[in-house]
Amino acid sequence: MLVSIVDYAAVSQIEIMAQGDTGKFISELIRSLLYASIWIPCFIRSKRVRNTFVN
Repeated sequence: MLVSIVDYAAVSQIEIMAQGDTGKFISELIRSLLYASIWIPCFIRSKRVRNTFVN
């Protein structure tokens, strides 16, 4: 997700590319947020993950 934001900021500096990339960026950002909202709680609550990553 952070890579998408940095990529969009870099592309927006180029005027030709900035004219058509806004919709694609928004859809990729929403998709990344959706995936993160599913997987992060799964990793936090999982006993298997907790047992794998022990201190």
